[in-house]
Amino acid sequence: MAPVRIDIKLSREIKAKRCFFSFKKRNKLTENKYDISIQLASGNVNSNIVWDGTDKSKVADFLQLYRRPPLSADFDTGIATAFRKFLFSNLGDIHIDEFNRYLDEEIIIAAEGNNARMLTNFPWELCFLPVKQGGPAISGDGLFLECLSRTPVYRMINGSVPVRPQQQHALNFLYSISDPNYNDERTRLPAHDFDKQINQVLKKRRTLLDFFGTTSNNVTGDKYKPSFQQLITQIDVQRPNVLILVSHGQTINGVPQLYFEEGWKNVDDLANHLKSTNSVYIVYLIACDLAFYDDGATSASGAKVLLDAGIPAVVAMQSSILAKAGVKFIESLVDHMLTSSVNQVDFSLARAVKFARHTVYRDVVTNPKRDLDWTFPALFMGEGAQIHMKELSQLVNGYIESLKFMLKKNFPVQHDYYPRLKEEESIQKIFHTAGIHFIKGKNISGKTTVVRQAGEQYLQNAIDNKNTDIRPLLYIDLSSYRDNPLENVISLINIINEKIKQLQFPGTSFSLIKTISASDIMTSESSVKDILVSFLENTRLILILDNITTVHLQNIGGIIAGLQTELRDSVVIVLTDDPVADYGLVHPVLVIDDLTQEETGEFVAAKGGDQTKDYFRLSGGNIFALKQLLKGTVMQEDDISRENYAIGVLASIQKQFGDSFADSVLALSVLPLGLNPELAEFFPFDWEEIEQLKDEDFIWIEETDDDDIFYFVPAFIAQPWQYLFNDNINNHTQAFIDQFAGIIADDPEKKLPAILNKAGGFEFIRAIILMIVKKDINDQDNLLVVQFVCMNLHTELYKRSEWFKSYEIWSLYLNDKNLAIESTESIHWLRFGKTALLLGFMNQAQLCIEKARTRPRSALDIIELNDLEAGYFKAAGLVDKKTEIEELYQKNARLIEVEMKANDADLSHLKVKKALNFYNWAIFQKWWNHDIAGARGMLAQARKLYQEAGEELMMYVLEKEEADMLIDDIVTNPEFQDEILDKLHRSRKYFEGTMNRTELNEIYYRLGRFYKKLYGIKKEIDYLNKSISYYGWCEESARESNYFRMEQFAYGYKVVLSASNNNTTQKKIATEEINKIAKRLMTYSKDVWSVRVVRNFKWWQALFLKEIGSNEEYLEALLDNFKYATTLPLHPHGTEDLGKAAMILQEIIRYYETNNLPAELIGFYYEYKEQLKNWFNDPDPVEFTSGQFKEYLNSITIKPNYYG
Repeated sequence: MAPVRIDIKLSREIKAKRCFFSFKKRNKLTENKYDISIQLASGNVNSNIVWDGTDKSKVADFLQLYRRPPLSADFDTGIATAFRKFLFSNLGDIHIDEFNRYLDEEIIIAAEGNNARMLTNFPWELCFLPVKQGGPAISGDGLFLECLSRTPVYRMINGSVPVRPQQQHALNFLYSISDPNYNDERTRLPAHDFDKQINQVLKKRRTLLDFFGTTSNNVTGDKYKPSFQQLITQIDVQRPNVLILVSHGQTINGVPQLYFEEGWKNVDDLANHLKSTNSVYIVYLIACDLAFYDDGATSASGAKVLLDAGIPAVVAMQSSILAKAGVKFIESLVDHMLTSSVNQVDFSLARAVKFARHTVYRDVVTNPKRDLDWTFPALFMGEGAQIHMKELSQLVNGYIESLKFMLKKNFPVQHDYYPRLKEEESIQKIFHTAGIHFIKGKNISGKTTVVRQAGEQYLQNAIDNKNTDIRPLLYIDLSSYRDNPLENVISLINIINEKIKQLQFPGTSFSLIKTISASDIMTSESSVKDILVSFLENTRLILILDNITTVHLQNIGGIIAGLQTELRDSVVIVLTDDPVADYGLVHPVLVIDDLTQEETGEFVAAKGGDQTKDYFRLSGGNIFALKQLLKGTVMQEDDISRENYAIGVLASIQKQFGDSFADSVLALSVLPLGLNPELAEFFPFDWEEIEQLKDEDFIWIEETDDDDIFYFVPAFIAQPWQYLFNDNINNHTQAFIDQFAGIIADDPEKKLPAILNKAGGFEFIRAIILMIVKKDINDQDNLLVVQFVCMNLHTELYKRSEWFKSYEIWSLYLNDKNLAIESTESIHWLRFGKTALLLGFMNQAQLCIEKARTRPRSALDIIELNDLEAGYFKAAGLVDKKTEIEELYQKNARLIEVEMKANDADLSHLKVKKALNFYNWAIFQKWWNHDIAGARGMLAQARKLYQEAGEELMMYVLEKEEADMLIDDIVTNPEFQDEILDKLHRSRKYFEGTMNRTELNEIYYRLGRFYKKLYGIKKEIDYLNKSISYYGWCEESARESNYFRMEQFAYGYKVVLSASNNNTTQKKIATEEINKIAKRLMTYSKDVWSVRVVRNFKWWQALFLKEIGSNEEYLEALLDNFKYATTLPLHPHGTEDLGKAAMILQEIIRYYETNNLPAELIGFYYEYKEQLKNWFNDPDPVEFTSGQFKEYLNSITIKPNYYG
């Protein structure tokens, strides 16, 4: 047999400072002589060791007891001394001093793979540390510090080289507890204790890791009877980084085994599967005998088998460990691992094991000489495994930065706050008490501010202390979700998901809270309420719902009542001004009262302004609420005292700082939203004076979530100044206009984009235009400034596809009631009309066309007017204008050619106009003439012209539009599929690079449409899921770019597609959402695109109601849909709209026939007689029987041959 070698070495970065022991057995295994070579920085020590026969016999007897159930073996100093004598007897005093200096460094006990018994069969942790002859023992925490257990010691099998696990984005734990004989009290493990306590340990750290438990069989439902296959499946699905196995273990005929429902399973089978999965860094084996290496020739320990399979690290038990000790060990080890990673200290698994052993010794065992559980965990690692341990620790590197981002995004900085220690203490207690809690107080009593302050303190403490055992905090102000009101549990889930996305720290995949998957909501067999409860419990968070109203409580009262009994780990806090219903509250309602007069006076005195005492009292005693209050109308009945206060402030500035400072502050008050210091060059007075005054009460500073700051004069001071010092304000307003105009005049193409790129830049430009409008829109000089800004800004915003901002600017100027129409130009109305049309504002677009016609027009203006009018006809669905639309494009083509011949020196802008004409004409050819080849030919000409003009953006817009044209033809031309995806993804990459959100959401919409079409053809669920995902991204992107119509389109398709393959509950929810979407869209715009989309959504709604079995609602939805389908701007001639109307009509006839309702069918005819006549062009029926009447209606629905 090959010689046995044991290496003990201190692992340090500086190789000179390490201790290396080499042991080699001289003869057969039955003999006791070993050669030892000890290599130290101070020199080498070579000697022979004889394992004393008496000592060896004593150790053997001890190990027989040690491996039996706990309490069978007491600590024996003779055994610990025997181990020390074997390992350290030939170390001199100098060497011992050197060894003991580095006890906090890793100590590795290593052996060759085929001689690993010296590693696995001896509890080296029990070995006494070396002491100098006659010297005192090491003092400290008793027995623990006297033994090798106090060092970061681990065992390494030479030749076991770990396989590097595949990198993941989150730390993932999987634990499995298997005890098929759990009902047998004689042999059962403390499985319940392990299950409960491991779950609690991991759940408390949910912000840092994901975890899953495998404790029961899915078929039988019996707890702690997982099958081995179930464990393997969980490993495949969850791909854990850390695997914890609690099981009976044994080694039979040299083969280590684990006990599952099927019986004993070889560890080798598990090891091979883990090797193929390649995700696990550490395995914890809490099972008997799986550190032990049997004496059989082919035997192996469970730990060694796993190491040989490439697992980097294994912690195995050297005996049966008590549940409380095993769980405490895991908890301490996980804590040490996460804490060191969060603190960005190099993670050492050996140190973590040492720390965990000491925790068991200190906190669990009552008699460390009798209860030896602290010595049971043994760490095994492959060669070079520490590199992989560092990779594992890096999975939580984003924790602190994510906490900081959560703090910043949840709570704006409160510069002025009156401490309310009693209330803060009560809220801190709530943060640590699972369940639902109500906090009540009348409006502006300060409850929001107190909760925010407590939440800020809670997160700041976690950041300062690098605490890994916290509940993440989600603060939601429901008053800011007017577009997504809290109407039911689904809307609450959507709001929670939106907030979670806002809290995702940019630039990292680390996530403190994961969203509730839309697919979970739509595919789960559980109720939506159960999904929410499951999310709260699994996430273990603090959810704060602020500004909940009585209506909100009525909408979600059922789930609030349910949460009373179902929340065990999460905290839900409800802040409301309204009475709290009887939900069977477990926890008392916390009432936040107004500040007392004494507290108010104390705060006001501290701020130095007795005049504001009443304001502070009304605001609950905090500046934050005061700001909101005084920006509104609450104080208008007290105008006199407010005026006096504002006058006093200005007088105080003049007296204390001088007139120049007073003028600067008055100028700043002109800007309601304040000014970003980065735009200080546009401030017409001395900005340095504002900087000097920034700490005064009359200048406030707002800090945004993106760390931008704005200086402003609070509204309760600024508003009275506007009319009290009207002449001064007028002068300062004009100074702002002149300063702005003077700076941008020289180079608007450079200056305006530079302003837009700064925080608050667009808002500042809008404020300047508003100043001019309020001052005198017809003043010639100021009018020229507005026109100059609007024209140049429109060009820049158009490049960015920021149509809504362009619409806002034009609207301020052209919709002013005092504007003299004769001072405007045709081009102004044409540009305004273009943005209105793009956004779907049909009435405004029509008005702009009419206004443009009344003004003198150049040849280029005529071209733009023709283009806008053709676009309006198309968007309005005016099919009777089809010939006129074609003529407008032909006319423009001729006009542009004339202009190009007359202006051959500068053709670039004319090439752009010619390209745009081809582009819009191509869209007409495709969607009105169904001529895909002709449309693509026109797009090719447009592409060439854009390329010549250097218009890169429009070239990618063409790619997007051509892909959209091809989508409807993939049924007959499947070869288009790759071309479509290539064009859309090429455009997507370009617009992602330019941060053009408007174009991006149009691309996402088309990708959603593409995969929806594919799903309709092939019925593959993957296509459906992709379509839902892209519509979801489109919705989010459209919301961010104020593209409301597109946001509603995408949201609607996401809703109907998600419900299409799911249960009744989801279909019911979808039908309710469709009504809301239809109402929003028809209020917003009635262009042909919007009406068609609503008609399609309503068709889905009818189908869902039919599947649900809601007959009356189904008929109501069909009739409602028929109204949409047969009303302008939809038209029966030359489009597919007639086919859709016929399809709906057939379904209505089928309903009346199926339900034997002939009289109702006749009633339907006379109610919708006008639509039927206009759309199907048939005469009135005369004296038909009911049967003949049904046949007559059916016949008119199948006459057109182009329904599709």
